[in-house]
Amino acid sequence: MLETLNQIAEALENLGYEVQETKDGVACKVAKLVSVLTIDSRKQLNITCQIAKASDIEDAEKFALVALDANTRVLPYAIAMITANDNPEEYSEEDADCPVVLIDSIPLGNLNESELASAMDSLLEALMACKDELSTVLS
Repeated sequence: MLETLNQIAEALENLGYEVQETKDGVACKVAKLVSVLTIDSRKQLNITCQIAKASDIEDAEKFALVALDANTRVLPYAIAMITANDNPEEYSEEDADCPVVLIDSIPLGNLNESELASAMDSLLEALMACKDELSTVLS
């Protein structure tokens, strides 16, 4: 069972990924992008991969529609924006550099190397889908 970041880093290395461990997570490259794996307070493995910045969005309304539609094709991942503020009504200039990410959460309870491999394969598939889907709404 994979329960710690050290175990997850070792499993990723066994799967052929180059990893870099930090005190808060594990980073590895997937399709030339950096994916970060962290464990949250609910004992879930969170996998995020930045695909853009908010400032790359040309038309927010069109991006929202395209991203919501694309979410059905990037499952189990979802397209999200990580802002400094949890209240969208308080969006500020500082949020222009906030990341647009693909994110997935996996319970750690019985996580094994095979399931981690599957999650990373799904990330690659989601990245490829996003490349096609979001190319028309990102600069």
